[in-house]
Amino acid sequence: MPEPLGWALVLGVAGAIVGSFLAALVVRWPEGRSVMRGRSACDGCARTLDAGELVPLLSAALSRGRCRTCGAAIDPAHWQVEAAAALAGAVAGWVAPGAAGVAGAGFGWLLVALAALDARHFWLPD
Repeated sequence: MPEPLGWALVLGVAGAIVGSFLAALVVRWPEGRSVMRGRSACDGCARTLDAGELVPLLSAALSRGRCRTCGAAIDPAHWQVEAAAALAGAVAGWVAPGAAGVAGAGFGWLLVALAALDARHFWLPD
């Protein structure tokens, strides 16, 4: 496997995982809810999510964006932020394999979080 492709795959998968945390941050933080404490739960029925329901992007696609217990819609910001972070990581790994790609991915993930917070809550000044 060529080096840029390997880095793009690794940082893309890492981006989806980081994006899952960033999505929780974007949804919970402005509401004053903890990002670090407590388990992920359905916003509709408060059922704690199983490990299989926390797999970035894949679980959202398999559940069709709904809670499997109550059928409540899952906020699309979750899969959107996960996808954006995966894309940022993959592009950084492709463009700059190695340590520079990791740094670029980290910067890209910060930008994804800031962009999502600003798009939803207008937190950044103009």
